[in-house]
Amino acid sequence: MTESIGPFSGRCSSGRGLTQDGSTGCLGGQTAITINGEVGNYFRNGRGVHQGDPLSPLLFDFVDEALAAILDKALAAGHIEGVIPHIIPGGVSHFQYADDTIIMIQPEDLAISNLKFLLLCFENMSGLRINFHKSEVMVMGTSDLEKQRIAKMLNCKQGSFPFTYLGLPISDHAITAADWGPLIAKVAKRADPWTGKFMSSAARLILVNACLSSLPLHTMGVCMLGDGIHDVLRKHRAEFFWEANGPKKKYHWVRLPALFAITADPEASVAQAAANGFWDIPLRRELGRLEHRELTDIQRDLQTVGLRAGQDTIRWSLEPSGEFSVARRQDREAVELTIGRLRELHASSRMQT
Repeated sequence: MTESIGPFSGRCSSGRGLTQDGSTGCLGGQTAITINGEVGNYFRNGRGVHQGDPLSPLLFDFVDEALAAILDKALAAGHIEGVIPHIIPGGVSHFQYADDTIIMIQPEDLAISNLKFLLLCFENMSGLRINFHKSEVMVMGTSDLEKQRIAKMLNCKQGSFPFTYLGLPISDHAITAADWGPLIAKVAKRADPWTGKFMSSAARLILVNACLSSLPLHTMGVCMLGDGIHDVLRKHRAEFFWEANGPKKKYHWVRLPALFAITADPEASVAQAAANGFWDIPLRRELGRLEHRELTDIQRDLQTVGLRAGQDTIRWSLEPSGEFSVARRQDREAVELTIGRLRELHASSRMQT
């Protein structure tokens, strides 16, 4: 939409409690022209506010509320019919947030014609111009030919599901993991490990807790994300925190469950915990809601774990033999040092030639 402030906006702002003097001041301002470094005399604008004026979005919202009032009047008069009237009396005709508007009506020819007429009347009264070529029409429950016909009646493009509104995916079916791709890409873009290369671990931790963990909060306040989405988001945050210091891939340390602090016998072995054929973890007090969920998750993970006869042992999973070898680590470090030295010699010889 393009702005053109006129008497209609003055009446809209007056309806929101703005005084007549304030409305008159919004209709124009003073402008001066600078020529060769000299500022000329100020003159009053004929109409509207200058480009970039902070008052412009507020005036736009005042006028945009008039469109909501027009749709409400048309819905009450029966000129258009909203959706889901069996749930909300009269149905829902529109959603509006700032300059984003979604209009929802039943796909009937008379209602579509009335909606087109109301939008054209709104243009003439407000001075705003609706760009129908940038607007999209999404029709559900009809054939493809019917969808194209309705889009041509409104002179808009035919859209498709899912689409994004206020950062949330809107779909005509259950939202899948692929529909959350933009959210995952947003977190991954902010969590590139190289961006924390010159940050300390404390600074990276603050950034993870204050920024990266807050990006999906808006979405989580409306939709319930699946465990797979949380795992992917957690993976990007962990990579940013642990692998930001260099190109080497590092191991992600994990926090021991909080249940370990309230176990009755912290020194109990695995064989003792599973002595009765099932995992029995004695605790010193009653569990809260989150702690009970954590215990349920642990027991579910342990269902697939089988025990063999014999004494409990410690095993280093990074070695095939299960034993930690200092010599193997020293050998790897020596090879890496030799390769780095050879690269430096090769680069210096190329510079000399």
